Amino acid sequence: IQPPTASNSGQKATVAEQELYRRYEQEQALVQEELLRLAKREREAAGETLSTALQRERNSTNEERKRAAQL
Repeated sequence: IQPPTASNSGQKATVAEQELYRRYEQEQALVQEELLRLAKREREAAGETLSTALQRERNSTNEERKRAAQL
């Protein structure tokens, strides 16, 4: 979306159009911020899931080693 500068008839953009565009840009900035926050939360959650899975795998491997040593 282009900022309002002139209408089709060649007249300058109205104050209302400029205000609408300014509000549009603010909303877009808020949306981008929210998307960044969501992406960060998703990365953190994925990292926690991976960490939990790795810990479970380590525990399983250690248990197998203990059983193998007992045999």
